[in-house]
Amino acid sequence: SATTAGDFTITLSNLTTLNGANWREHGLLMYYMGVDGSLANSTTLFTSIRLRGLNTWDATVQSNIISTATISASSKTTTGVTITVDVPDNNNGTVFVLCLGGNNTPNISISA
Repeated sequence: SATTAGDFTITLSNLTTLNGANWREHGLLMYYMGVDGSLANSTTLFTSIRLRGLNTWDATVQSNIISTATISASSKTTTGVTITVDVPDNNNGTVFVLCLGGNNTPNISISA
């Protein structure tokens, strides 16, 4: 978990190493709550994100449980991916992330 100020990134590493021969899939569960200083713009997201790859990991929204998350994936490698989450400008909040699946213990880093 982490506190955020505006958009934030979730960097995952140490995922199952992709070998180009077999597809792999993991899940990411993200819960975010944020608000701006005037309470004019509050956001709650509870989202399931699909992590999938053959040669490099990628991320897409699988299910928006509360509200609609907008994400983009970058820094795609055989063992990780970086996910940028778009939230309203000036929102300060807290995010909790849980990674599901895989043979390794993934490293999760959150930065605002």
